[in-house]
Amino acid sequence: MRCVVCWPRQLRLLHLHSACEQALAGATGGHRQHRHHHQTVQAGREAATGTAARPLAMSVPSEHPPPGLLVSASWDSCVKQWLELTCVNTMQGHEAAVWDVEIAEETGNILSASADKTIKCWNSGKCVQTFIGHTDCVRGIAMIGAQEFVSCSNDATLRRWSLLTADCLQVFYGHSNFIYAVKFSRGYLFTASEDKSVKVWNLQNSNEPLQSIVMPAQSNWCLSVLPNGDLAVGCSDASIRIFTQSANRVASEEQLKLFSEEVATSSIPSQSTIGDLKISELPGPEALMQPGKREGQTVMVREGPELAFCYQWSSTKKEWEKVGQILGGSGGTQVTSGKQLYRGKEYDYVFSVKLDEDKDALKLPYNVDQDPWHVARQFILDNELDALFLDQVANFIINNTAGVTIGARSMGNVDPFTGNPDAQFEQQPAQQTSAPAKSAKQGQDTTPGFKPGSNVGNVDPYTGHSATSSASNEYFPLSDFLVLFKTNFEKDLEKIVEYNEKTQFKLSQGALAAVTAVNANQSSMDPAVYDVISCILTWEMDYVFPFFDLSIQFTNHAIFCKALQPKFNAIMSRIVELRNCSSKASQTMALRFLANLSGSELGQKMLRDSSELVRVIESFSNSTVTPVGLALATLILNVSVLAHNECMQMNYLYLVPVFVQMFSRDSLDEETTFRTLVAIGTVCYGCEVVRDACKSANLVAYVENAPTKLNSPKVNDCSAKLSKMLKKY
Repeated sequence: MRCVVCWPRQLRLLHLHSACEQALAGATGGHRQHRHHHQTVQAGREAATGTAARPLAMSVPSEHPPPGLLVSASWDSCVKQWLELTCVNTMQGHEAAVWDVEIAEETGNILSASADKTIKCWNSGKCVQTFIGHTDCVRGIAMIGAQEFVSCSNDATLRRWSLLTADCLQVFYGHSNFIYAVKFSRGYLFTASEDKSVKVWNLQNSNEPLQSIVMPAQSNWCLSVLPNGDLAVGCSDASIRIFTQSANRVASEEQLKLFSEEVATSSIPSQSTIGDLKISELPGPEALMQPGKREGQTVMVREGPELAFCYQWSSTKKEWEKVGQILGGSGGTQVTSGKQLYRGKEYDYVFSVKLDEDKDALKLPYNVDQDPWHVARQFILDNELDALFLDQVANFIINNTAGVTIGARSMGNVDPFTGNPDAQFEQQPAQQTSAPAKSAKQGQDTTPGFKPGSNVGNVDPYTGHSATSSASNEYFPLSDFLVLFKTNFEKDLEKIVEYNEKTQFKLSQGALAAVTAVNANQSSMDPAVYDVISCILTWEMDYVFPFFDLSIQFTNHAIFCKALQPKFNAIMSRIVELRNCSSKASQTMALRFLANLSGSELGQKMLRDSSELVRVIESFSNSTVTPVGLALATLILNVSVLAHNECMQMNYLYLVPVFVQMFSRDSLDEETTFRTLVAIGTVCYGCEVVRDACKSANLVAYVENAPTKLNSPKVNDCSAKLSKMLKKY
């Protein structure tokens, strides 16, 4: 695309077609003084134009809209639907400002994007679906078909979603700062960002944009695709710039030259710098002799002793384009704030990593609250490196941040009921008792369904002494872990060979031979253990399920568990990421793998000590896929047994809202429901604090209602006994 014309500020009232005008008005309005609530909307033409409401975004159907139909979003966290200047629906549910709204024309559903990091789907004024995945404010939405849409966010990513399943189908990387707007037209995505660029994307390639247009303005607030296919961009320098693919509408040579000069002379903050690196350390103009590797790649070049400029590679022109002069960071540095800027974000460290003597050092940003293995994996993906570097990079981070607390969860002390960040619970260490070590049921029960043993419930959870309680029964408290070993080695190995041809992290012939030699004999895993763990961390999410399934067989194998331990939190973070993938097999096998870790003492320790266990359980608690729900219920059951056996129930209060979520589904599965009931009874037995939390969350009502959705004698009996216990104490 090439620039057609730039409209200066005095022409801001230029009337384009209606959809374009509303999109521009809504987006730019949000960045001025539009702070009034929806409640100030007045009837009449003023309300229709939004001059009194001052919403953040507005939307109307582009084809055959009912007369006077309008949907608006605002700072008041609400979405409102208007008909003939009258508000007919107010949709509440977001916890922060709503930045954009879109109407799905096939169904009439309304989509809303919010600063609370979520997207919601509304029907008849009610929220019917919530889309979770972005890590910062969601700024824009664009429909890309009857059943799919794409969103943009302050986290610098685009995400493609399924309206049917709420699954994230694709993540697009390429921008280095906030993405303010996204549009879809004629098979292409268009995005406008804070990183001085507008990008064009092909839906088939999420790793890099098809084209990156460098803009003179730092902030590119909004964009609209015009009826003739041209692209209009609203910029922070009070200009609207229009780009075209048509040779007949390209601007004059004089205008194009003026645009190029504006881009070249525009000064940019050093968000593409590496913290306090001196200009003298930057490469000279000779760096521009080498072609770029991808569209939009940037390089900093020293020009003279005191000047540095940023250049960006254009794949279409096959040349480096000058973006602008680097004047210094707008944020902190090691000297001013202890932080370093890298691509618009602050980090505790920005390392220079040289993995090849013949290539330039790569930049590795890192914050101390991140998991080093997760950061190392992302670094390898971003730089297209061999997966064999994973250990080397992760250990580099660990060794160079010695003495700094890493991997801590920022939400570790949040009250699970009030959200108060100051609320803290005293942690009780696991107590040694005279009871024998807990064993796992390793496939002993051959009948369908899980059956708790009849010899449980006779140990005081605080003293370890025998103490028969009227609350104990044949269902709970459970003291044995439910561990069922069942691995289909033949199919797993077939899939690994198949996926090894598709993944960008191919195993070497020797490593592949070691992995495919794994069988039921535990010693067969020893030569392959590190390759299996590495593939879990690096292979694409749709391809990892056979590795999790293989690992299920070895969760009580000492060598495997010892190799797993230093990378366990990274694997837990990986499992959280799986929630947004389309592979239900990967999700199911990952949760079964975690549940089976309870079968060994080292596995129990990893689960107990992991800072990511809460995130895993919370992430999957709203899954409606039956195998995933059953695997999660098994994991929760074993976590409850762990809490009960070690008298650590108070540390597991986060399970209470998870229990509520699992019973809130429209349809329940018998075995999933039964295991969840046993888990509640186990974690609540002998612990007044957890029981009170369950009562406060009205869990008794959910427990009593569960049998009405199922025709199951064991669910009915277990539910009755659990309800009696919760009410009695």
